[in-house]
Amino acid sequence: MQATTCVSTATVHDLLFADDCALNIVTEEDMQKSMDLFAAGCADFGLTISTAKTVIMHQPPPRVEQNAPRINVNGA
Repeated sequence: MQATTCVSTATVHDLLFADDCALNIVTEEDMQKSMDLFAAGCADFGLTISTAKTVIMHQPPPRVEQNAPRINVNGA
């Protein structure tokens, strides 16, 4: 007896919570693009991103020079 196998994958880049959001992005350029889109979406709904509470976490691959990403939120 043979059964048919179906495998699918999905990559999740944005995790939204009640008052938090996690953007799971690989490159600094894509992170800035995602942040710009997220900020625009927040502005559309009258929401403000608190830069005092905003944290960028960067985890480079092993044995790669570590450079802190420079991500702007609303130009700041």
